[in-house]
Amino acid sequence: MSCENNPNKAARAARDGGVPGKASKRSYNLGSSGVQQPLFAEEVGRRPKLEEHNRKMLEVMMDMGVNPAVVGALLEMAGYSKRHVRYLTGPIVVYDSPWKEDLPSWLPKAIYKERLERIFAEEDTGYTGDLATPTEVVAYLHPASLEIPFSHEWTRVYLWAGNEAFRKHGRLPEGKTFWEIVDSPPIELTQYERRYHLMRLQRDIRRSVVKAAERQEVKARRRGACPERSRREDAQVSLTADAAQQESIQLDLFGHPSDAEEG
Repeated sequence: MSCENNPNKAARAARDGGVPGKASKRSYNLGSSGVQQPLFAEEVGRRPKLEEHNRKMLEVMMDMGVNPAVVGALLEMAGYSKRHVRYLTGPIVVYDSPWKEDLPSWLPKAIYKERLERIFAEEDTGYTGDLATPTEVVAYLHPASLEIPFSHEWTRVYLWAGNEAFRKHGRLPEGKTFWEIVDSPPIELTQYERRYHLMRLQRDIRRSVVKAAERQEVKARRRGACPERSRREDAQVSLTADAAQQESIQLDLFGHPSDAEEG
């Protein structure tokens, strides 16, 4: 029996926030300060934390290139929130550019490893945060940097995030600093740059990651309920580790000032 006219389809779409699988775009203006979005922080339920040796085991699995979905399933079994699991397993977000497939080869694994570390840090504080990592900021801005000239503020944000990512993941030549390599004095972001540029982009990235992971869950449920749909979609959807790490969605850095000023 065909599942195309499933009476629960509309209800599922409404429940999941729209048409499953339809990507939403955030219009982002490099030149507009905008208004800071309220910080989202969901309190983590009262439950035992993972023991340190279990955390280390999951981090080693990430280092070995294990599919993030596998690590995410283990987190879910341990009682982690859906938001944390979706953040870990969701796609890498990049700027929509002809160079979006040309990320440095070390970035995907570094991003998933750093997401896991951030999840553990948030668990220690008792809250689910809403900021993506500096390495995710680098991945998003890298394709844009090859295509468009950045404003002064975005150049500083990109270089600041680059220093954080290169230092953290051991990508610097021995005896060299990031600032020597890019021929720039060290950068410390101002409060304005952090609030209206860095943190806002971090929130948009993380929100997009979580929403994309949720859409993937909806598609997986539909494939399980509709075998014939599954066969059609399997030609387009890969569940391999490499595909999981390199799938990307795009935000638009440019837009009308009114779009960037939305709360």
